[in-house]
Amino acid sequence: MLTYHRFIGKKMLSFIAPLFLLVVVVPLTVFGQGVVQGVVTDSLDNTVLIGANVFLVGTSLGNATDREGKFRITAIPAGAYTLRVSYLGYRSKDFEITVGAEEVMMNASLALSASSHSPR
Repeated sequence: MLTYHRFIGKKMLSFIAPLFLLVVVVPLTVFGQGVVQGVVTDSLDNTVLIGANVFLVGTSLGNATDREGKFRITAIPAGAYTLRVSYLGYRSKDFEITVGAEEVMMNASLALSASSHSPR
């Protein structure tokens, strides 16, 4: 009796494993998630802007730039988005992007806001 249950258990496992791959892993591969990355700089002197906010409007997906002005947003479902780049003292900039299986490279150059030009 015990041998019969082991046999049935092994048969079930050999059936469930491929089914799991078909139902879970294949859709993740077929409906892959995209990546957006790039660099944020100052429009006048091309210095990198450390800590700039970069996010997809209407989602909770985003990131801040690192010490080299680089950002990377991962696990983005395929589709069309507005990528917003902002930094204190600079004018925010929006970019219309389409995310798919290919990695999207988006470099942004921000200009100082009008209030930043006032004399001290």
